[in-house]
Amino acid sequence: MKSIFKTMIWILVCLSLRAAYSSAESQAPNQDSNQPTYLKPITPEKLKEDLDFLFKTIEEVHPNIYAYTSKVEFDPMREQLYKSLNQPINRLEFYKLIAPVITSLKSGHTFIFPPVDEFSEHVKAGGKVFPLSLNWDGKNAILVNNYGPTNLPIGGTILSINRQDAGEVISRLARYFPAERRTTFRWQLERDELLRPCIWLEYGPIESLDVRIRAIDESVNDYTIKFVTLDEIKAKESSDKKKNSYRDIAQYNAFLIKLNDWVPVEEIKKFCSEAFKEIHEQKVSNLIIDIRNNPGGNSDCAEAFTEYLTEKPYRLFEEVKAKLSKQFCNRFGAKVSDEMMGTIFSKKVPLRQPKPNPLRFKGQTFLLIGVRSTSTSTAFAAAMKHFDIGILVGEEPAEPLTCYGNAFDYMLPNCGLKASSACQVYVFPGSKNDGRGVLPNYEVKQNPQDTTKGVDTVLEFTLNLIKEGGQFAQPKQER
Repeated sequence: MKSIFKTMIWILVCLSLRAAYSSAESQAPNQDSNQPTYLKPITPEKLKEDLDFLFKTIEEVHPNIYAYTSKVEFDPMREQLYKSLNQPINRLEFYKLIAPVITSLKSGHTFIFPPVDEFSEHVKAGGKVFPLSLNWDGKNAILVNNYGPTNLPIGGTILSINRQDAGEVISRLARYFPAERRTTFRWQLERDELLRPCIWLEYGPIESLDVRIRAIDESVNDYTIKFVTLDEIKAKESSDKKKNSYRDIAQYNAFLIKLNDWVPVEEIKKFCSEAFKEIHEQKVSNLIIDIRNNPGGNSDCAEAFTEYLTEKPYRLFEEVKAKLSKQFCNRFGAKVSDEMMGTIFSKKVPLRQPKPNPLRFKGQTFLLIGVRSTSTSTAFAAAMKHFDIGILVGEEPAEPLTCYGNAFDYMLPNCGLKASSACQVYVFPGSKNDGRGVLPNYEVKQNPQDTTKGVDTVLEFTLNLIKEGGQFAQPKQER
């Protein structure tokens, strides 16, 4: 959502300028990069200083810290956190204590970053990682990929992990991940880059886990899952799980673009130029865009991509509200009077008129969305639907159409963990502020039987729409 920063600058310029705030005040003191702080125990006093800094920053930056969890509910958790710090612990243990407390605020862009240094050291030293990929269907963990040596029933339901109920294990792992209006966000564990370190964080540097799986045919068996190196996984991983890609589906006169990442603007512009040139040359009639594995990023990229899809005016955001804080103002080098600090400014976002584009696609566009199509991906999907640019197929994203975002990142001074806090409120196109995300025109979920066969249920449904003429259907859900 970074591009929306630009729309807020004019507000700051119009304010009465009086006192400057040093950019150093918005950042924690620098850490010595040569000090492996994550290996050392930290005193309770230092960790409590970090908590003071953390909560002070969130309270100053976040537009409404208690929007979803009341202060009455949150204060006991906060107090217990301080009480639990009664002996030296390392930052890995500290993370496991504080991350779930911050997640309990249910603000999707307010969280503690995982301690990646520790996991990276484990991997670099040849440490092995969990070799499975999972989907969460809302009730169960479904096996979708296996990069290990053990033969497993793809599409089966994982019933237990190390003799513990799999749902409970997934919930325990998910307690580190924030989600707007949600207590936990189990769908984040569909991302291998999060699942693997979480398993490591929960169980330590082990080399196997016992799992019980119920196959599609209802047979239940126990397996010992042997961990593998990350290099072994990368050697087997399909290119579809990696960066953005495109390919033609000639039998349907269709083109599939997978957008797994809103990469830097210049890269996305180059990607679009190459992809839409090929689409234009092949005279493709149907375009399928898949953002089911895209959790968000830079909204400049989404706007650059949308320029290839429509000539009609559109916008990714209806309204943006910003809380003025010294951190927010320092980010832009702006000077704001003391009286203005802590106030909320709102701006209606004007429609954006696409520039002429000879490679603009003129056919039928379909957008595949999923629970993890959040942040900028939610904004993109909302605009696609609201401005009638494309037909949405898949599942409602977890991000509601009015949410807190535009994360402000900072470091905790003693432990060196990185934290983030939302500092703006976004209203996406079509929002009714009812807690719902953008609703697909066709609600379709992945079928476990299809998973077993290696079939993408949502993509196949979309191809069948194309085959039948792509008749538009209204959403099944009602707001």
